[in-house]
Amino acid sequence: MGLAMAAAFIVLLVAGVVVSAAMAVRASRAEAEARALNDFLKNDVLAEASAYHQTGVNAAPDPEIKVRTALDRAAAQIEGKFAGQPLVESSVRQTIGNAYEGLGLYSEAQRQIERALELRRRLSGAQDASTLDVMSDLGHLYYSQGRFADAESILTQDFNLWRRKLGESHPETLRSMELLGLAYRGQGNFVQAERLLTEAVEKGRGRLGDVNPITLDAIDDLALVYSEEGRQDQAEALYIKAVEGWRRIRGAEHPATLTSMNNLAMVFTRMGKYAQAEVLFAQVLEVKKRVLGKTHPETLRGVNNLAMTYRAEGKYVIGEPLFLQALELRTSVLGEQHVDTLRSLNNLALLYFDEEKYQQAEPLATKALELRRGVLGAEHADTLRSQILLGRIQLQRRKYANAEATLRNALKAYEDAKSDAWELYQCQNLLGESLAGQRRFEEAEPRMLAGYKGMLQRQASMPVPDRSLLPKAAERIVKFYQDQGKPGNAAQWSQELSSAEPVATMNHP
Repeated sequence: MGLAMAAAFIVLLVAGVVVSAAMAVRASRAEAEARALNDFLKNDVLAEASAYHQTGVNAAPDPEIKVRTALDRAAAQIEGKFAGQPLVESSVRQTIGNAYEGLGLYSEAQRQIERALELRRRLSGAQDASTLDVMSDLGHLYYSQGRFADAESILTQDFNLWRRKLGESHPETLRSMELLGLAYRGQGNFVQAERLLTEAVEKGRGRLGDVNPITLDAIDDLALVYSEEGRQDQAEALYIKAVEGWRRIRGAEHPATLTSMNNLAMVFTRMGKYAQAEVLFAQVLEVKKRVLGKTHPETLRGVNNLAMTYRAEGKYVIGEPLFLQALELRTSVLGEQHVDTLRSLNNLALLYFDEEKYQQAEPLATKALELRRGVLGAEHADTLRSQILLGRIQLQRRKYANAEATLRNALKAYEDAKSDAWELYQCQNLLGESLAGQRRFEEAEPRMLAGYKGMLQRQASMPVPDRSLLPKAAERIVKFYQDQGKPGNAAQWSQELSSAEPVATMNHP
């Protein structure tokens, strides 16, 4: 990303800040702040384009200076530059912080936006519109960092204050409502997320129209929740609308358009539309690498998701290097404990499991589980998926007592949460296998049967790549009865298998 893009990027920031400042504070103060901010961005950021200006830096002039370099140099000049102008300093830090976040540089963004909020709270008050605007930005950043509980905390305050100040349907209230719904989704609280995002979509459409950025963000997020709830048809319909809307108002290569396209491709994967998913992922990845760069978090999300599609198709040889690339770069760029890094770690363990490389899979699954417990909590859906994966690996390695402990713990978490997800019943069936492996047949039988029946009843909510787990659950029951010398029961379940509709998906051990 060279100088021309840097200049264009900052010009857009200037325009955006002038508008937001004018909305956020009184007109006279907004004008003064916007003028000072515009001068800083022009003289201290865009001036980096000049070789004459760069000679003041302890480095040779760089004709291909990048946005990151320009921002770093500008950020280093903020301290002390605005003595007597703390509100201007807050606006500058907020703008620089948002630019850093747009580049996927979350730590740098956090330093700037947290300081901007501290200044706003002290000088403008906790309930001033300009303070709430910075709170919204900080909540979004926390979400991007995978700090979902922190995002929920600050966005709950932000949403309630916007609602009290401006009403239920004001654009700022709707933006905060959408972000809060996203924070609930990040914590696996899909009921709350769906409620808020549905309201944000409805009110956004009524107040702003279908192709307003705030409405489209809410549509995107609601589609994400639908997909994670297993409602892929509804998710697909919303994402198609979102992609069309973003293309219309932002263009085909805008990051928002690319994010919607990426998520639509992931829904295609979950629906078993693998050819469509591959084509769309490849298209999005090519543009993301060019527009955002090869190591941007959004680009790496596309790499991971394409690898998931290859895994779902059983194309393990093609998928494995992509999983390894995503894990390595996410660890480097985002850190070992970021939720995206943990997703890559778990996905690589899952791939090795599918390839029957259980010895390689087990330490990765164990690490993913331990880290997810610490980062997301013991009852988060992603944590429990890691726990079930570890239990499955332990079963394949005939570590039946270990598997029992792992799966009992997961099952208790599902039951405590009053979950009715299909994974709970998968866990029951697997727990039955761990008991059968220890020849505790009376305990095993009801769990295996109830688990299979629960999965069967919830088949429609299962992603297509996971539906092959159903015949595997039935096969466990057949083997269970065969091992006990009960050929009649085994034959009955064999008939169940043969009469079931074939599942044209990947093969799960």
